[in-house]
Amino acid sequence: MTHPSNPDYGHGAFRRRIRLYNEVGQVGAELEDCNHGFRLIIKHQQQRINAIEVEALRFPLSSCPGAIKPLQALVGCQLDSSAATFKQASQPRSNCTHLYDLALLAVNHAQRNEVERIYDVEVPDSMNAQQSMSVFRNGEKVHHWQIDQQMIIEPSEFRAKPIMQGFSKWSQQHFSDAEQLEAAQVLQRGYFVARARRVELNNRGGEPAINDSMMIGACYSYSPEVVEQALRLAGTVRDFSDCPEQLLKFQ
Repeated sequence: MTHPSNPDYGHGAFRRRIRLYNEVGQVGAELEDCNHGFRLIIKHQQQRINAIEVEALRFPLSSCPGAIKPLQALVGCQLDSSAATFKQASQPRSNCTHLYDLALLAVNHAQRNEVERIYDVEVPDSMNAQQSMSVFRNGEKVHHWQIDQQMIIEPSEFRAKPIMQGFSKWSQQHFSDAEQLEAAQVLQRGYFVARARRVELNNRGGEPAINDSMMIGACYSYSPEVVEQALRLAGTVRDFSDCPEQLLKFQ
């Protein structure tokens, strides 16, 4: 299905901010970008997850809040479980992609001796196949990549590496430092959502999600048992191009 183009695309940038913070017995996480606003708290005791609380504050489809339920399958897992163990407990495609990723970031942060961490992703609009993107951690730039046709062209050490399909495999092989890998994953996830800036979404309220046939099976809302009832919500898109300070205010 062909969707109308966003008339404002080309004059701004996609921005995503993630905040992770440790408190006694729990870790919190917040995420906001043009299409999403989520908060969650993971409570833990003796290195085991014993509760997950979620606030879905802004989301594109009527079905999205239902993704809080499959995320509960992570309750009972050890904080230091491998990614494969978390995946076995709750399949990523049965979850909201953004909530699932945010939960794993929170789990990672719970194991750090660090009170707060903030990630910022910036992907300026581009009218051609080439695009730049950056991720900052606590205000310091960690990665800056140039891509062309969804392949990295800069920095040269990553030349011809994919930014979409195949990204997970090569990035895990390349980044031996867990901090560098996490920042790279945050950047890649941001780019995935940034592509939505090209499309006009705010005026499509009531449109059946099943019309986006290429998304079927991608996440909770597009799972076969949910997508037939899911509808797109109107007026949920925010543009933070010129006001990054508004991110995580959830207004």
